[in-house]
Amino acid sequence: MAVAQRVSVDEALKRVVSHADVVGAGIMTSRGALVERRGAFSDADARTSCRLVAVASHAIISGSGGGIDDNDDGIEMVRARRGACELVVASDATSSGEHFGALSHDERVSILGEAIIDSGALVFTKSHSGRYTCVDNAFLKAFGFEKSEDVVGLTDDEVIEKILASGKTFHHSYRGESVTDLPRIWKENDDLVQHNNRTMWFKERALLSGGEDTKLHEFVVMKSPFAGGVLGVAVPAGI
Repeated sequence: MAVAQRVSVDEALKRVVSHADVVGAGIMTSRGALVERRGAFSDADARTSCRLVAVASHAIISGSGGGIDDNDDGIEMVRARRGACELVVASDATSSGEHFGALSHDERVSILGEAIIDSGALVFTKSHSGRYTCVDNAFLKAFGFEKSEDVVGLTDDEVIEKILASGKTFHHSYRGESVTDLPRIWKENDDLVQHNNRTMWFKERALLSGGEDTKLHEFVVMKSPFAGGVLGVAVPAGI
C-alpha cells in the first residue's frame, strides 16, 4: 500500500485543472472570498456556482494514483456540473468548520426528492382534477401497490375500487366511515385547500400495510396547493 503524501494547494489545483472535463478551480476562504484560481474560473463563478459547497483545506492528501483523497483531515473536493463540463471548487474550511452555500433549483429538487421518496411519511401529489401525479414508497406500501404506475393517473375513487377488487373487506372507522367514504372525504379536503389557496391540516382515514389488518387508520395530513395541484404529506396520528 502506497504511503500518502502531502500535496501543496498549488500542485493540487494543477492536477484538478489537468482533467479534460474541468474548466476551472478556485480556493475560497471560509467567508466565500476567492483567493486563488486556475483555468476559466471567474469572480462570478466564485459568487455563484462555487458557493454551492465550500469545503477543503489548504493541504490535500494524494495517494500514488494521483487522485484526491478526502478521507483525512476533513478534506474534500467538490465538483459542480455545468452541462458537459465540470467546475471544481476548493475552499479553506479550517477556520469555521463546514460552509454550506446556496443550491440551485435542480440540486434542491434532487436532494429533497431523494430524502422524501423513502421518508416513511405518505407523500403524494394530485392534479387539479384530482388524479394522482406522484406518490412515494410509503404511500405504495400503505395501499398495497407495487409501483407508482399502479397509482399515477387514478382518482381517489379508482384507487379504492382497485383495492376492493382484490376481495378485501374493511371495518368502519371509529367515526363510522366506510372505506368507500374515503374518496369523498379526501376530495373535499383537496378542494378546500385549492379554494382557500393555502396549506391546511386534516385528520383523514387511510390504510396501512396494504390493508392487511382490514382497519382504517387515522392520519394527520398536511395538504398544500402548488402550481400542479395539491401536495399531501400524511403520518399516522399519535406517532
